[in-house]
Amino acid sequence: MSEEEYAQQVEYVRLFLSGKDDQVLTQLISRMETASQNLEFEEAARIRDQIQAVRRVTEKQFVSNTGDDLDVIGVAFDAGMACVHVLFIRQGKVLGSRSYFPKVPGGTELSEVVETFVGQFYLQGSQMRTLPGEILLDFNLSDKTLLADSLSELAGRKINVQTKPRGDRARYLKLARTNAATALTSKLSQQSTRSPAAYSTCQCVEIAGSEADGVL
Repeated sequence: MSEEEYAQQVEYVRLFLSGKDDQVLTQLISRMETASQNLEFEEAARIRDQIQAVRRVTEKQFVSNTGDDLDVIGVAFDAGMACVHVLFIRQGKVLGSRSYFPKVPGGTELSEVVETFVGQFYLQGSQMRTLPGEILLDFNLSDKTLLADSLSELAGRKINVQTKPRGDRARYLKLARTNAATALTSKLSQQSTRSPAAYSTCQCVEIAGSEADGVL
């Protein structure tokens, strides 16, 4: 590691410890994009791993005093592609998270794509999924009550669906939104340099997928 790289790492640590993890992620993503554009795929993959590490540490710092079980869903959209990022909160801690990239057909509203994803995510995959007591969304559904009622019937207990949380829940939603945006940027960067080498070294389809497996 060169002196310049070492100094940069020290600066990242300083920013991170001062609560500016968003700034760290922004800088890392910019570096990853530059590396991908320059066809420096190994460097891009290394930076991608740094981004994932920062996300994991950030998620572990989010602890609620209420000990609730909830899923938090953030959304990002750019260049015709959408990313839906789900945080799995169990007993007030981030147990895991995962990014999904649903298809966005031409002429389709993003809200329609997201609503379809949410319905499929919970209702069609319910046999393998543990439903939390509450779901936080980064967007408004056309019929939030219908989803809540369907999930409550499926779970045999009350499931709340919220779109305007406050306090700790608002912080969780901001984290999910940030993770969706950074995952989407990583995915677009990967596609902009699509070649056999780029595809093998710059995969960023899932974020912390192994951690999320235990709660699906």
